[in-house]
Amino acid sequence: MNNTNLGTERSFEEFKADKKRKWQEFFSSSSEDSQSDNDNSFLVGTGSQNCVNLPRKNFSAGKLDNDENYKSSSSKKGACQHWNRLCLWWDANKSAAIPELLNLPDIFPHTCSSQLTKPISEVMFRTTHLQRAHLLSTYAKTLMPKKENLTHLSGNSIKNYIDAIARKMRVIENQKLTTSSFYGNWSWSTDNQYQILRDTISKKVSKEDKQFRGKKEKSQNLSDSITSRSWRVLIKKTLEKRDRFQELGDLPSFIKTNASVCVHIITYFCGCRAQQEVADICAFDFTDLSPNLIRFDQSGDSKTRKLTSNYTFVERESCFIFGQIYWNPLRMFLNKRPPNTIDHFFFVCSSQRTV
Repeated sequence: MNNTNLGTERSFEEFKADKKRKWQEFFSSSSEDSQSDNDNSFLVGTGSQNCVNLPRKNFSAGKLDNDENYKSSSSKKGACQHWNRLCLWWDANKSAAIPELLNLPDIFPHTCSSQLTKPISEVMFRTTHLQRAHLLSTYAKTLMPKKENLTHLSGNSIKNYIDAIARKMRVIENQKLTTSSFYGNWSWSTDNQYQILRDTISKKVSKEDKQFRGKKEKSQNLSDSITSRSWRVLIKKTLEKRDRFQELGDLPSFIKTNASVCVHIITYFCGCRAQQEVADICAFDFTDLSPNLIRFDQSGDSKTRKLTSNYTFVERESCFIFGQIYWNPLRMFLNKRPPNTIDHFFFVCSSQRTV
């Protein structure tokens, strides 16, 4: 007779064994679920880091993240674009890439071959840094220009592509505390685990430089530099255009063209970059020192404003605008401002058509 019929006490192990015999199907299903959960850390081999168990969330391409996760909208767009390309590349080429990765059993155990067939958006967050480095290294080897007239990518372009992918990965990691704690603060350009990736890019760039040296055509979409003399000619021609509007009595066009001249002058002498930097310039940023000299101290944010290791900002040096021909367009907006107006140097004209 069973102990249960005799009314004797059973140990917890005996209780579990009895339940498992009665409900074999239930425990079998539970076992499968447990095995499925263990698959979340499938790529970690003996001696590797302990991988964190993550929810089965597919971080696929095409979804833009919140703006606060990136420094700029262009940074966000580039990260999502190159993450998208990585996902599409893995779907199309993983059948050839997986055997290459499995040739490194110390890094990729052979037991994970079936798990590598998952989307890269899952694989990247079930791996160690060393495994990530080999995955990205395999991808970097295949990077080629999309345009037919370009023979190969420059080293800087490849670096920017990997930077964008790493930026996207860090944003995804920070969505959950367990992943951000596991991967930590990492950089593919400095960490030892990513040495294989840096070596792969270096070899690729050197090989293609020898192979295509002198054959790469310059893309028509690339920007080119402008000389100091050409910039002054641009300012002069814009001033002449502004003066013609003054002769015709076209005040709105005169004001808009004078604003364009001011943008050219500020960019030339002060080095302000991007549209937002120019838009954030305030009237008190300018100090009138003489009819031929003005000092500019930027008070707004800039792309070059950086926080040092001492948690202090590196302030920009003062800039100086020389020459009355360059100072007069700025003085026009500074001296003819309506009272109680906003601090911004550029502002929308009122109905009174004030300069």
